[in-house]
Amino acid sequence: CGDFSMWRYRGFLPVGENTPVPPLRVGWSPLYEAPRLADLAGIGRLYVKDDGLNPTGSLKDRASAMAVAKAREAGAKGICCSSTGNAGSSLAGNAAAAGMDAVIFIPSRAPQGKVAQLKIFGAMVVMVEGSYDDAFRLSAEAIDRYGWYDRNAAVNPYMMEGKKTVSFEIAEQLGWQVPDWVSVSVGDGCTIAGVWKGF
Repeated sequence: CGDFSMWRYRGFLPVGENTPVPPLRVGWSPLYEAPRLADLAGIGRLYVKDDGLNPTGSLKDRASAMAVAKAREAGAKGICCSSTGNAGSSLAGNAAAAGMDAVIFIPSRAPQGKVAQLKIFGAMVVMVEGSYDDAFRLSAEAIDRYGWYDRNAAVNPYMMEGKKTVSFEIAEQLGWQVPDWVSVSVGDGCTIAGVWKGF
């Protein structure tokens, strides 16, 4: 397959045959061998997957690209999520590229740099006086009220489907060998569940 993106594995993803692929190239990020880091860790071989090269600089682009695809399938005009920064900026960028509206609920303590990124991508930003849990609750209420597509990874199982593509890439980039261990950062558990499912 000549498609060097997460859609290279489309046959393993829950999207319709005619679902348009979102326009940004997400995935097929480099896998670097890190021998000095392996020595420091006292292990034989160690690799680092650089998903920071995705369009908005995050592994979360894999989930957001899936959200855009599923929103198009559902005929939704907008996509919504709550975020402390990265998921929101990822959704904002991917939605903007696809010509879709994004609405992001964020707690008022979110870093100003992330808020600026959301606005640069054209998202409607709703600042919530309260915690992330408050932002999540309000986003859920707004999604129900306005019929926006729900990109919240904690409740939308399709987000894990997008993230599982990182495992397919790692295996393919290692000549279809599966690593003994994979370490990932964990927020709501969507990433680790997706990586597990992919392997």
